[in-house]
Amino acid sequence: MFFQRFVIIFVISIASISSARAAFIDSFESGKYDESFRLAYSKALNGDASAQYVVGRILYEGLGSASRDVDLAKKFIDDSIDQGNGRAAKYIGEQLSKEGAEKSSRCKGLDYLKKAESLGERGLGKTILSLSKVCEGKFSKQACSRYNKNDKKLCKEHPC
Repeated sequence: MFFQRFVIIFVISIASISSARAAFIDSFESGKYDESFRLAYSKALNGDASAQYVVGRILYEGLGSASRDVDLAKKFIDDSIDQGNGRAAKYIGEQLSKEGAEKSSRCKGLDYLKKAESLGERGLGKTILSLSKVCEGKFSKQACSRYNKNDKKLCKEHPC
């Protein structure tokens, strides 16, 4: 009897944690950035990687009524990455490495994209390879190993 009550309480508490987490993510994805920020901020301060990512994105882009604060945003996003959030690493890597950005920024972006890939994000090989040429001046063997050698078009575009 005690064990059954414990299991029920445990399942209910896990469900409430999941629904709270889903609430700020759902708000963010629905474009309700102020609501998402309110729901996620305290969780982000308490170390929730998903909340740190959401708060970081809101601050980085200045979404909703939040003022753009790149330095604070990067702190939240870096904390999220430190906990293994590959999505956060991919996001900040893509932001830093956008076409037209300074070379130093693009190279920092490359580092974040490599981290994202190591955390399980997929589909970054071509971007990593292109940025490797920008940052390192050539395609290193390590960079070449990041994409599918069976892709003949990619091999022609980026010979190693």
